[in-house]
Amino acid sequence: MDYASLFISFVLSVLFYNIRQVKLTLSESVNLVTLDFFIIWEKARIPTRALPNCVKKLIDLYHAWRELQKNCKKI
Repeated sequence: MDYASLFISFVLSVLFYNIRQVKLTLSESVNLVTLDFFIIWEKARIPTRALPNCVKKLIDLYHAWRELQKNCKKI
């Protein structure tokens, strides 16, 4: 596995934890996860995109995961 896929799986696991265990809505969880990782990236001086772009990308990842989850039952 490369670093990008490891990172995406870690971000999604935090997102799903916030949605399922902490009982946050999707938008609350996405904003919380994005802000948390922005703090880490700033400390590590990793260049980032604008916050709205990151939020949109994370929401798109979530919806792609949900579509895969729904379609796996059809097989």
